[in-house]
Amino acid sequence: MLGAGNVARRIVAAVCLVIAMQTAGCQTQDPRDVNDPTLRVMSYNLRVANIGDTLTGRSWRSRRGDAMKLIKEYDPDLMGTQEGKHGQVKYVRKKLKWYDMHGAGRDNGKSGGEFCSIYYRKIRFTYEDSGHLWFNDAGRPGIRTWGSVFPRMASWIKLHDEFTGETVLAVNTHLDVISSNSRERSAQMIRELIDQHPDAYIVLTGDFNCAVGSRPFKILTGRNQRRLIDTYTAAGNKDGKKDGTHNSFRGKRSGDRIDWILVSPKIKVLQAEIIRDKPLLDGYPSDHFPVIASLRLPEGDKD
Repeated sequence: MLGAGNVARRIVAAVCLVIAMQTAGCQTQDPRDVNDPTLRVMSYNLRVANIGDTLTGRSWRSRRGDAMKLIKEYDPDLMGTQEGKHGQVKYVRKKLKWYDMHGAGRDNGKSGGEFCSIYYRKIRFTYEDSGHLWFNDAGRPGIRTWGSVFPRMASWIKLHDEFTGETVLAVNTHLDVISSNSRERSAQMIRELIDQHPDAYIVLTGDFNCAVGSRPFKILTGRNQRRLIDTYTAAGNKDGKKDGTHNSFRGKRSGDRIDWILVSPKIKVLQAEIIRDKPLLDGYPSDHFPVIASLRLPEGDKD
């Protein structure tokens, strides 16, 4: 016959087992509210892992946990990241267990070089099609041209939105930091890709390395049938002297807003902001602020 102490211990053990099973069950299912059609989109330049940052105490290993805390806090349905190398994007993918990822390295179209990765929530999106744009005349990875200092690219993926029944074309890019010619021609290639998908709502994320109002911006937002709109200003924000998105690891707000989220004009912009959270005591997880937008896909025409 069990004593009172043994009975109490078994009851406690049973309760702990039930709690553990419930917790494990919760961890196997995305907690995203499927009845909320709001589309949360983030763009984040992760800052490429490099020896220089390691020597100054800003290694990817020291920053990555805080970068993930920030991403998980804002909980996007769709996210484009820039600059991440293969090890970085694999780490992000591992930590975002509710997501799938599309991307390729710009040096060889596989794992070499920086990625323009797209992460999308599996509970919300199903895959339809995908590809990459290589910004050069040959249309191949690893080629510097048009005056670019590095090979440049964009990744794209076509997704069916299970929450709304609509089709979304997500494009993510990182334009050249030096050559205006490269930026303009790259923007034109993105424009041509968009025109090839008239059945889809467009969500374009990226580090464009140029200001709002620049020639690449105008190519993408110009007044034509498939023009895009800037979510930041569509949400009622005004560009000023403290709306820069390249923070130099110091939280600097001056400079141009070079990280954008552009969308089809019939997508309703509910909110958009530059995320200036500082989870590190002595700095930021990247030398760029991430940007985020809350959107609502409409019914009807995609134009």
